Amino acid sequence: MKFIIYLDSFFMMNFVMDIISLISCSMLIHRRFNIFRIITAAVTGSAYACVHLMYLRGTGIIAWLLTYVIICTVMVFAAFGDKTLKGIVRNVLMLYITIFIMGGMANVLYFRMGIKNMPFLFILTGVAGISVSGFLSRKVNCLSRCAEVILNNRGEEVRIMALVDSGNLLREPYSGRCVNVLSYECAGKLMEGDDIYRQKGYMKIPYSSIGNESGMMDGFEIDEMTVCYRDKKYFREKVIVGIYKGKKAFGDEYEMILNPEELGK
Repeated sequence: MKFIIYLDSFFMMNFVMDIISLISCSMLIHRRFNIFRIITAAVTGSAYACVHLMYLRGTGIIAWLLTYVIICTVMVFAAFGDKTLKGIVRNVLMLYITIFIMGGMANVLYFRMGIKNMPFLFILTGVAGISVSGFLSRKVNCLSRCAEVILNNRGEEVRIMALVDSGNLLREPYSGRCVNVLSYECAGKLMEGDDIYRQKGYMKIPYSSIGNESGMMDGFEIDEMTVCYRDKKYFREKVIVGIYKGKKAFGDEYEMILNPEELGK
């Protein structure tokens, strides 16, 4: 069986997929992309794909090295400009991941779901791929900023995960001490009795956030806190925690929002 491949269509197909893959890759490495650099990298990859189609099929190790090492390296360098070996290797690996994601989605849409219209297939693949990359990027970013925290108060110990949030600059207004925000459920395990107002060091803490609610937060002082973050341990005594009773401030991965000043930042 013979297939007729139009070189201009083949170039455009690769060009569009390269742009989608590079944008997705930029999301995974948390890098703002420059559209002109992305286009330059996509043109490079698509031009090579055409050359490979015409001249390099069946050339074995040479074509493999050109495709998966040299051209990918040139593309990520053109797209993101990293000059360090570590940065280039990371970007190439992330590009492999995004291409794998895109290829898998295109195969599912084409073979499993029977979508044969190529422009529509590209649109769906692009939307799905960028959405998945964005989701993975948020998860990886969140996990990279999570720390294991051990809280001790009145003989009670609780181990939880906390998000180190540079946006949490909350302070107790009278002493100026930093405040860490704790979920209501977790705070209940550290309280002496059930009455929040009878806790040692009970206080009201004013809070506000841009575009969100503001008001007064219940808070109290706990005896000790140990933070394990990026292979380092930080021990603090007489720590103030504010109790947040809502749900939307916390994700599934953590129960506390840690003030970065607790880590000396």
